[in-house]
Amino acid sequence: MNTLPAGELLALFLHFLTLSLLSIGGGNVVLPEMHLRAVNGNHWVSNAQFADLFSISQSAPGPSILIVTLVGYGAGLHL
Repeated sequence: MNTLPAGELLALFLHFLTLSLLSIGGGNVVLPEMHLRAVNGNHWVSNAQFADLFSISQSAPGPSILIVTLVGYGAGLHL
């Protein structure tokens, strides 16, 4: 498995840190911004992968914002 370079890992961390500060009302509130940056901005995952990750995160037991972990995992596989 590929590992993220330090700069990409820091960008991923800062992106989700910023979104966590804005997520008043739940994690799904920031989902469009997460999609915009993860798919269009940084190209960590494709549009289809993001949709798949969202589906998995909603069907899996646990916190509803599990997509953050899955996008980070997808970013690690991409690079």
